[in-house]
Amino acid sequence: MEFFEIIEKIVEPISIIIASIVAIWGILSWKREAAWRKENEVAEETLCLLYDIKDRIRRIRNPSSIGPEGSSRTKEEGESIDESNAQDAYFVIKERYNKEQEAFNLISSKKYKFAAIFGKEYLTVLADIDSIINSIFTAYYIIHIAEFERKKHRIKYIPEREEDRIKEIEKWYSLIYFDPTKETDEIENRVNSNIVKIENVCKKFLLN
Repeated sequence: MEFFEIIEKIVEPISIIIASIVAIWGILSWKREAAWRKENEVAEETLCLLYDIKDRIRRIRNPSSIGPEGSSRTKEEGESIDESNAQDAYFVIKERYNKEQEAFNLISSKKYKFAAIFGKEYLTVLADIDSIINSIFTAYYIIHIAEFERKKHRIKYIPEREEDRIKEIEKWYSLIYFDPTKETDEIENRVNSNIVKIENVCKKFLLN
């Protein structure tokens, strides 16, 4: 009996140690799995949002206008029909953005969580979406105000500067509207570049 009692005394603490190790290993495995799931969830959600944002930016920049787009603009007193039509045409971009704004607010709110998990260097990548929208609207307001004020006050162009004026307008229009006939598009390139950067980090988690 004495022999078995000795064995029992030896085995009992070893069993406790083994059970404790197994329990700790289980807790650590659960924590690792929970962390992986969280990273996977944030990666998938952010990437899907970026794909969606790309489509929304294209819709906003579509040069074609269907139906009464732009008509939600508040008319100014004394506007002529021609002035109203011109103003409405410019307002289409802003009107489209207003309809899509919730999605842009969502990706903007997610950038801090993404940066906290995957690295603060990605904060600037996602923040560039806001910068892209600002670029579109900067061009929009420059064209809108310049053209409207010119027509309103009947300002005549200086013939010697006409070529420069046309180049300047084309530059701003290329930011506002997407042209599928062109090989390169500054806004598209910026959006695609940001998507690739986020894809590179996200796919490491999504493919595991």
